[in-house]
Amino acid sequence: MQNMDKICGMDSVKGSEECRCAGGLTEPLSEGVQSVYSMARLLGGREYSKTHALEESSLSLAFLGDAVWSLLVRDYFCNKTTFKNNNLHKLCTKFVKASFQAQAVESIMKELTEEELGVFRRARNTKMATVSKNSSLADYKYATGFEALLGYHYLAGDFERIQWIFERFTSSMDEVLELFEKRKDK
Repeated sequence: MQNMDKICGMDSVKGSEECRCAGGLTEPLSEGVQSVYSMARLLGGREYSKTHALEESSLSLAFLGDAVWSLLVRDYFCNKTTFKNNNLHKLCTKFVKASFQAQAVESIMKELTEEELGVFRRARNTKMATVSKNSSLADYKYATGFEALLGYHYLAGDFERIQWIFERFTSSMDEVLELFEKRKDK
């Protein structure tokens, strides 16, 4: 696994001004989170800060968080399987749908900081113009809060926290992957 300085393409000291986008990471990132970070670096020129992240609308944070989560899930399964696209898509959709995200955020709620809870609540309580046809309103609102939380950490440059959140669910992903592989063998 590469460390953040290698991903940045810099030989800077962690936490230095040159590497502020990384927020001064203290440990290497998982491959999935490296992918998210690499995509962020490709966009270039963005300043990552908690202040900037808190100024964004809740739905903008959720929009970004949806992309972050989707990339993490897809990258995780692409690295773990040799499934064809159709099966990969079926597998990934189990984890990017609102019902899973609602359960996910409920399972980590007690471990969130007050600031994170504020981001979550603000997004969850935002009035929405549309509602998903495949989930309950409650699940959709919780999923929006979960995605906003990821979007917040993305804009804040807190990739370690994104990794922490994602790693809470890799065992669930592995269990579902195992079931898919068993079905595939039949």
